[in-house]
Amino acid sequence: MKRPTFQGAVWKTIPCNGGQCPQIAYQDGYVGVRNSEDGDDGPLVVFSADEWDGFVVGISGFTSDKLES
Repeated sequence: MKRPTFQGAVWKTIPCNGGQCPQIAYQDGYVGVRNSEDGDDGPLVVFSADEWDGFVVGISGFTSDKLES
């Protein structure tokens, strides 16, 4: 199945501080993620439903202290 372009998708903004909030859209079994400041002209990361599920499980419970060595 070809990945969608997300043209005309309904984007949901996740609240954050600093203005560069992630936006998520669902289309044809895929999830698109982009930066709210970039809008339609910015880069887009596309996940299949299975990839998205794995990503969400992977970040569940993640905290910034886990970035430190």
